[in-house]
Formats: sequence, C-alpha cells, structure tokens
Amino acid sequence: MNEKDQNLEHWKIAVRIATRKPISKKELLKELKEKGINGESAKNLLTQLVDSGIYSEIQSVNNIIIYYKDKGKGRFWILQELLKRGFQNNFINDQLKILYSLDEEEEALFSLYNKYMTEENDSAKRRFLSAVERNGFDLNAAYKLLKEE
Repeated sequence: MNEKDQNLEHWKIAVRIATRKPISKKELLKELKEKGINGESAKNLLTQLVDSGIYSEIQSVNNIIIYYKDKGKGRFWILQELLKRGFQNNFINDQLKILYSLDEEEEALFSLYNKYMTEENDSAKRRFLSAVERNGFDLNAAYKLLKEE
C-alpha cells in the first residue's frame, strides 16, 4: 500500500471513530493507536478532523450531557462521567450550566422522589437517598425535599 492509500485509509478510520459516538480527544487518540495509527500521524488526523468540522469536543460534551440528563442523571454524575472519559474541565462546567439548568435538575430530583417515596417510612427514605447518590444529585437538596414533604 502506498503512502497516499495508507493516508486515505487512516482518514476513513479516524472519521468512523469520530462520528460513531461522542468521544473525547483522549479517547479518539487512544482508539487511533489501537488501530495502529500512532504519534504524529494520529495528532495530524485529529487536527484535520477538527479543522474540517467533523469532530468537535464541545459537541461531544453537549451530546453526552443531553443524553445523561434525559436518562435522569444529576449534574455531578455527568461531570464525573465526562472527566472519566478524558474531557477537559475548562469547558465542562460552562456547558453544564447552559444545557442543564438547576430547575431541570430539581425536576429530575423530584421525579426520583416520586419514584421511591411511595410510602412514608425510613426504608423508602433510604432507597431514595441511595438513588440520589447513585445518580449524582445534590444530597442537601434531597434532604430539603424530604423535610418539605
């Protein structure tokens, strides 16, 4: 395979990886390495993907925030997921503020409350608080909600 054919094949691989799911730059470079595209070649491909508009880390962050918000996850859980995936913290919080308002999080927390608090007993409260922690919601807001009801 000549160099031009190899570059085209690498480009196809990079586009496929970048467009199949939201992915961080770190994850993208790792997957390129797993496909045998290393070092400078992988970085050049990433630059080309960004320059051509095929890949945007902000768009990936936005898609992940919306996906997990719709799944009923809290802002803290989503933040941790994005950091775990290798996204940079410098714009995650800004995007969370734009795409996941505190009112929306309060609604999601209230929905969780209605799901678990079918009875007024300690067992239901423990299940609710456990779900709050698992899903990355603010425990203080959960305790406040328990006191109000």
